[in-house]
Amino acid sequence: MIDRCENPACKTYPRYGGRGIRICDRWRHDFMAFYADMGPRPTPRHSIDRLDGTKGYEPSNCRWATSREQRENQLRNHPLTYNGESLLISQWTRKLGLPKGTILRRLRAGWSVEHALSPDVRQERFLTLHGRTQSFAAWCRELRMGPKTLEHRLETGWSVERALTTPVQARTISRT
Repeated sequence: MIDRCENPACKTYPRYGGRGIRICDRWRHDFMAFYADMGPRPTPRHSIDRLDGTKGYEPSNCRWATSREQRENQLRNHPLTYNGESLLISQWTRKLGLPKGTILRRLRAGWSVEHALSPDVRQERFLTLHGRTQSFAAWCRELRMGPKTLEHRLETGWSVERALTTPVQARTISRT
């Protein structure tokens, strides 16, 4: 903590001391005061974490945390709000059982947070083409297209029109 905040030769100094992160005087000059405020480290897997990454090391801004808790508390993380609850993508993956890659692909393809976090969007999604709206499953049946094909097209950024009007290429099986 002291090294990263005060030693310019420390490799992590630019992310701490170089950004103005400091240690409160109470802790900097008196380890027993630090110990009295923080208590013993709960397990060897815990290390000190700042609750607000823009503020320094002080009693009201620090906790003991695991590496996963610390990763989820990074400045670059942005929570997604779904059904009135705000969680990070990694937390949504654990809660909903959706792979992180699926959520990220859906968001990059321009899906709303609501659809991106829906466990099975094929069951609830409706698509409109040339003024005609029907369910995802109905389009798949009509076009003789597998749901995974249509889902992949939409997840990778295809427009609804392109996804529904591009013919499915027939697979050829070579017999050698």
